[in-house]
Amino acid sequence: MIIQASANLIQGNFTSMPYIKEHFSSYLNSGIFLNTDVCVNQNIITSKGFAHYELMMAVLEKLGITKEDPVIEKIALKLSINQQKKI
Repeated sequence: MIIQASANLIQGNFTSMPYIKEHFSSYLNSGIFLNTDVCVNQNIITSKGFAHYELMMAVLEKLGITKEDPVIEKIALKLSINQQKKI
């Protein structure tokens, strides 16, 4: 996200871990911080570091994959749960 922000691509809503927002605030002054797990703003999707499943679902939905095959959501949830068990 910092690369996009430094290229002035973060114009609207975005999210991140709060310490990232504070540390790189000079790059993020053109965006509006939302304290949510995932934020979809046009073609830019940002997320907090722990929101793996939510980010994955936002990307799949943006690509229209979940509409094409509803089973994908169940597979994504299972993958996310399995990753959490490894941590």
